[in-house]
Amino acid sequence: PPTKRERLEKGERRAEQHQGWADAPKEKRRRAAEEQTAAQAALLAPLAAADTTASLGGAPMRRPSAIVAGGLHQPLGAG
Repeated sequence: PPTKRERLEKGERRAEQHQGWADAPKEKRRRAAEEQTAAQAALLAPLAAADTTASLGGAPMRRPSAIVAGGLHQPLGAG
């Protein structure tokens, strides 16, 4: 019969394997979210480039809009 140590090691290997199975869907969801974010940023990039303060004709600097912040991956309060 297996010793206590052998049973413990087998249980630890099994636990690691199960944890790997549990992490796989999380990794897949995380990767999909990153891909979706990249796709959205690519779609917003032309809008962000067009939304400049130069079009204001000398008006004081303003905070970037949500479109610019999203397209350029900046926090909304930055600027």
